[in-house]
Amino acid sequence: MTARTGGTYEDKSRPWKEVRLFHGGRYCRVRYKEVNEVLWRRGGLRRPLRLFVLAPTAYRTTKAGRRYYREKAFLLCDDTQLPVNARLQAYFDRRKIEVNHRDEKSILGVGQAQVWAKLSAPRLVAVYSLLLLSGLQAYGSQRTGAYEALPKWRRPAWRPSCQDLMSPLRKQLAAQPEGRRSRLADALSGVLRAAAYSVSHTD
Repeated sequence: MTARTGGTYEDKSRPWKEVRLFHGGRYCRVRYKEVNEVLWRRGGLRRPLRLFVLAPTAYRTTKAGRRYYREKAFLLCDDTQLPVNARLQAYFDRRKIEVNHRDEKSILGVGQAQVWAKLSAPRLVAVYSLLLLSGLQAYGSQRTGAYEALPKWRRPAWRPSCQDLMSPLRKQLAAQPEGRRSRLADALSGVLRAAAYSVSHTD
């Protein structure tokens, strides 16, 4: 079928559904409508698409502040099998995904490494994942006194950034004796090879 996004939003014959998503540090319920087998002449040609219509989501800037609403959203998806909660959670996580790409490119240099091995780029991605997981296990999810103090011009941050995690890692590696540092590098290399193999063989 060919659907108009605005008409679908106003269509009372299509009931609103709810899904529980994590956003803004907490779980919230988001209302949505789903239309399957949608055709888009310019974008999808003859390929069937899924249309998600999201109702405006309420939020507050402070606990006692007034309630605001985000704009309604219309999403087209070419994956007809992915569960609704996974698809919409990825949309709500798009900002974090963009930060992920920025950190991998600007800090770890993914795409800029002059290498021959095909698994070099996946290994860098695995390093980024291991860094985040290690930070969660060692220091928790919030920015504590274990990290360097922020400059006075910076706004307070409640989550550590990739640069925050890199600073204690450099200090800890520099403080290790040469022999132990070499053994740690060998062990990390084995973990990265296994992780890179897993990433490269994931559909």
